[in-house]
Amino acid sequence: MHACERRQPVFLLSFFFSLCLVACFGGRGGGGGGGGGGGGGGGGGGGGGGGGTSPGTVTILEPSVQFPQVVAGSTLNFEAKVKGGNGMGVTWGVQSGDSCSGTNFTSSLGVAGGAANVGTIPANTPNQTVAAYTAPTASAIPTNSFLTVTITALQSPATTGPCVVVFVVATNNNLLFGNFAFRLRGFFSSSGFPFAIIGRFGVDGNGNVTAGLEDVNIAQADGSSAAFTKVAFTGTYNVDSANHGTMTLTVTSPPWTSLATPLANPPPTTMNFSFTLSLDGIFGGLIETDGPASPIAYVGSGDFQFQAKSSKFTTANIAGIYIMSLSGPGGVGANAVNKGFIGRVNLVASSGLAGSFGNSTDPVNSRGDDQSGTGEQTLNGTYTIDDQSNGHGTFNFTGTVNTTNISYTVSFYIGYPKFFYALRTDNNAASATPDGILLGTVGFETPTAPFSNTSLSPALFEMAGINGGHASAAVGIFVGGAQMSPPSTTNGFLQGIVDLNDGGSIPGSPPISFNPNTPATFSIAPIGRGTMSILLNGVTYNFVFYLNGQGGGFLLEQPASDLSNRGRSGTFFPQNVTSQGNDTFIASTEVTTAASQNALAVLPITVSGQSGSLSNATQDISKLGSAATSGAAISGDFALTDTTNNRGTVSITSTGGIAGSATAAFYLVSSTEIIVIGTDSANVEPQIILLTNTLPVNR
Repeated sequence: MHACERRQPVFLLSFFFSLCLVACFGGRGGGGGGGGGGGGGGGGGGGGGGGGTSPGTVTILEPSVQFPQVVAGSTLNFEAKVKGGNGMGVTWGVQSGDSCSGTNFTSSLGVAGGAANVGTIPANTPNQTVAAYTAPTASAIPTNSFLTVTITALQSPATTGPCVVVFVVATNNNLLFGNFAFRLRGFFSSSGFPFAIIGRFGVDGNGNVTAGLEDVNIAQADGSSAAFTKVAFTGTYNVDSANHGTMTLTVTSPPWTSLATPLANPPPTTMNFSFTLSLDGIFGGLIETDGPASPIAYVGSGDFQFQAKSSKFTTANIAGIYIMSLSGPGGVGANAVNKGFIGRVNLVASSGLAGSFGNSTDPVNSRGDDQSGTGEQTLNGTYTIDDQSNGHGTFNFTGTVNTTNISYTVSFYIGYPKFFYALRTDNNAASATPDGILLGTVGFETPTAPFSNTSLSPALFEMAGINGGHASAAVGIFVGGAQMSPPSTTNGFLQGIVDLNDGGSIPGSPPISFNPNTPATFSIAPIGRGTMSILLNGVTYNFVFYLNGQGGGFLLEQPASDLSNRGRSGTFFPQNVTSQGNDTFIASTEVTTAASQNALAVLPITVSGQSGSLSNATQDISKLGSAATSGAAISGDFALTDTTNNRGTVSITSTGGIAGSATAAFYLVSSTEIIVIGTDSANVEPQIILLTNTLPVNR
């Protein structure tokens, strides 16, 4: 779901998902479309139009998303690249309205250089030179509305060229507008007990949060947990810059205060957040900043994304096969472990707002696995959308493995009809080895089964878990190949590279390579469930995965040959890397341990060839037991060192690093997304950091 639906009633969404993404660095093209969480924002535009003699092919590099937002009177950078042509530079034009999205993102020029009522931009710039668009003043914005303009780039004598639709709003707070779904993983008290929240809220564009609902599951000292669903909240927010703001949410009538036996560890009633906002206003990261609060401190990190219209929240609209991926910590301190569940569920509509798992046309029905490695579970159950207006529903199902039945209750909020945020909400039983507080996503599987060993496309993977009470993270690339001798349709071999940070333990010469001789193998069933085994430094690491039919999927680590079980959970997805340009990214973490730094950042990057720098970057940090920091400066350099795998390194020169790491490795996903892993051995709580400027492809 995209900003156009939020700002305009009609848009060809299916076309937008098919746009080619243009990346921020030179490199080899990746394997295709998006993975897990939903499609990424579209690129700036296509080739220049015809007319005249020898015009070049023009591509808009910056901004790298369609439908960016800009506040009246402020500026937004544009940059275009010309391939071939007559040696002339780029001509820029501005016109009122959307003359772009309905015409394959190609438009006529409009007024060269723009005008006061639509905004101005230099009429001509050399190739790959930044052109600053200056939005019109607030007096040009319709009352209680926004202004839509189209900005076009071309090379004369062409008369049409690639274009970007821009929304001009009157104030900073207008940048955040509409309904959003969100998730948060957090920790509280000096012991570091875990909790998790999913929910939805509305924002009115004027600083008010309305119609908020949350589901929360929070750990207790005896190993049990307490879950609450559809808890109402309100709040306020303030957008202080184009990509950053703060928010306060308050539960209006906390149900935990009326329990016969009060909870020793209640959920937070008031939560304060810092958040980042993508350029198109449809996605953001958030961190809770109540680390020093008394009597109970709370911190956490998560994300939010635009929520579709409630009329789409019916079983008819969401029916189909989905991949469910949930994970979360159980226990505290050195005893903390990461638990997880991953599976394939076939949602069948029984009525308008209720349904079941599986039917006769899908004989394998629904399957799942947890991190224990005890075996594949057969899943049977039902689901209900119990609050259509807010997109809330519940899965109730049983997993059966080796005659043992495991019951699951998982609540969800629909972001858009094929993607949900999900939280396990059956109360954990008291235990000396607590179950995890499981949080995650449910995403649609494109109907491509039966799968085979040729279905495992080249992909980037990222996953995080816990080892010895500290965070354990891995990011890398794998390529699958079919077993040829003896011939097989299910078995295959893997090769690739991986960057690891296991509680501060870093390989001597990262990244580590693996290949069929290591060995590294996989097996895949026709429904898309598979297993991987990779031998690294004498230990065989085992994983179960489920393909989503889009060239990617979700994976969960199970016990290794040395009986260690980090429970690392994550996603894999193709890269799509083709060209270069400057841009501003928002960065956010997804933590697994109580001692981790919950971090947000706004990162303008400047690219020069295969390297670049961070300029005017800022960071917010929230850590349990400490006062939050906001707007701390970040400086550093980066270099693309491996163009085959689109991998590079980062060196942060400012104090504190990024999310606690002074060094990092990065992998390019597309023009709108980068995955970063901390490689600083001094940081025993390493993070996987998402950099994006629109809805990411992998969450």
